[in-house]
Amino acid sequence: MRKTAVYIFIFCVQTALFAEHPAGIGLGLAAGGGPGLAYNSGTAAFSLKIPSLPFYWGLAVNFYDNRARMNVQGDYYFIDKTLDSGLFIGWFCGAGFFLGLELGNSSAGFALGARVPVGLSWQYRKINALDSLEVFAGLTPHIGCTALPVLRFDLVFNFEIGVRIWLKPVTARAAAAEKNE
Repeated sequence: MRKTAVYIFIFCVQTALFAEHPAGIGLGLAAGGGPGLAYNSGTAAFSLKIPSLPFYWGLAVNFYDNRARMNVQGDYYFIDKTLDSGLFIGWFCGAGFFLGLELGNSSAGFALGARVPVGLSWQYRKINALDSLEVFAGLTPHIGCTALPVLRFDLVFNFEIGVRIWLKPVTARAAAAEKNE
């Protein structure tokens, strides 16, 4: 198991290439097994990619049994390549982190750890004001630690599926080009 993880890491580092996602802002929703306390499944999350930051961000908030839980995650894609340029199908592999906080009537919890998102994406391009519409799915193995009320270490294999819209980047050059059309 340890050898396999080392080989995957070396492969990801050696093939770190330029991103294939659009240059604008990405906004979306994702669902699946979420990171954080007890690695809860069935979590819906807000997805965000800002061009000036190299991370894909996720934020999930849910409420159950008089408890509130918030999870934040950030992923950096080492690999973000197109498999089929005609169909706009691509794949990604990266590394990231997660933080989770849970508050209840008489308890609190905290979790943190690392994750490795690996998956596929499909983009439908040139939709009026949008740069593209993306549908993505992936596996996200997590290794982490939950502290409060008890200390626990876990290795969990979650999944995620989502939809993201990419807004066209607004720059002076792009605005001038659109005005001239």
